[in-house]
Amino acid sequence: MSKIIHIKPAVNEQTDKKGQQLQVRMPDKPGTFMPSYGAEVPYNSHWLRRIKDKSVVEITADEFIKGKAAAKKKAAAEAKTQTAQTN
Repeated sequence: MSKIIHIKPAVNEQTDKKGQQLQVRMPDKPGTFMPSYGAEVPYNSHWLRRIKDKSVVEITADEFIKGKAAAKKKAAAEAKTQTAQTN
């Protein structure tokens, strides 16, 4: 079994997009980007390079779980709002 790490996109430090998270592609899911709360990924050379080039930052499992729960809660609230607006 391979080791799993938790990462999320880094914050952009360029002057034109300062403060926005970078869009990081998910190689195992072509055409998709990593969610802002992060992802569980295998500990391999691809992700270690992304950490080294500062495209992503490593986070704790707790940070990942809290971020995922918050994103799920936000999506549910938005869906509820949309449903209420259509009725």
